[in-house]
Amino acid sequence: MTWAFIFAAQQSLNHAAEEGARAALQWLGSTALEPRAARAGQLAGQYADWVRRMGGAPATVTVCGSGGPIGGLAGGPCSGIALAADQIEVLVRYPYAQAPLVPLLPGMGVAVPGTLSARASVRVGGPVTAAGEGA
Repeated sequence: MTWAFIFAAQQSLNHAAEEGARAALQWLGSTALEPRAARAGQLAGQYADWVRRMGGAPATVTVCGSGGPIGGLAGGPCSGIALAADQIEVLVRYPYAQAPLVPLLPGMGVAVPGTLSARASVRVGGPVTAAGEGA
């Protein structure tokens, strides 16, 4: 049962990161990364919310550009993978060892991951800047 919940939570985090990244592609009337990142973070958080409700700890969302975290969306470090100037990555993490979705049997703590994490990235298709001036 424990592993079923781990796999379900991992797939949900993958989906949350992917949907957040897709949201960054939506036209927002601006070339600025910050409004795109805000929408990406909001949507990723919504998709990962069931994990928080069931496990009791929030899934953290980090949205990064080539210069690091964008705006106030630094729920953790960026992946460290070099990003292009027009690329946004969405990372979703959940501290499974601290807040498992189902109680662990004695000795199971060593067999479950400490953190579940997912990453998705998109290229928004053109030079974008933090302030939206375009490059």
